[in-house]
Amino acid sequence: METAYMETDYIKLDSSYKGRKIEFRYITEKYYDIEISESFKYEFILKDFNSPIEKRFTSRLLEDWHENPILYGVFNGYDLIGILELSHEEWNNRLRLTNIHIESDYRKLGIGSKLMDIAIQNCREIEARGIVLETQSCNYPAISFYRKCGFELIGFDLTHYSDDDVKKKEFRMEFYLEVK
Repeated sequence: METAYMETDYIKLDSSYKGRKIEFRYITEKYYDIEISESFKYEFILKDFNSPIEKRFTSRLLEDWHENPILYGVFNGYDLIGILELSHEEWNNRLRLTNIHIESDYRKLGIGSKLMDIAIQNCREIEARGIVLETQSCNYPAISFYRKCGFELIGFDLTHYSDDDVKKKEFRMEFYLEVK
């Protein structure tokens, strides 16, 4: 496996990728639990799973609900090994990171950081005020990466995926990066 990537490996993709399925898979050992006090103070507590768990889900690229979607691909030869999907929410002038994915064999090589640089560059080019994204409270690897990139928690939804999200240790968390 090659560990150096040329600038040309990061390519803006066209609408021919619309509807293409991307399978997301990650292994996590930790999750964020939430405690809510009577005075509506929220505390997020990092906890360990009893053993590592694997999560899988599928997403489709360039869904109709995305405003002004932008899609980038990362290629190793002809193989698509990563994607970055963005959507400019004009009504509040934010750039939503709708999907970021790197194939497991290519993680921890700097590809995600380069994709985040591309997202920030796009944000500046369209003069959006920042980047917003969502992830699950159990996706500790992604949360760690986003926080390393400077994203801050701005909100959460305890019933976004189901009425048992907290019990399932998988509620929605929203993160934001102000881009100047």
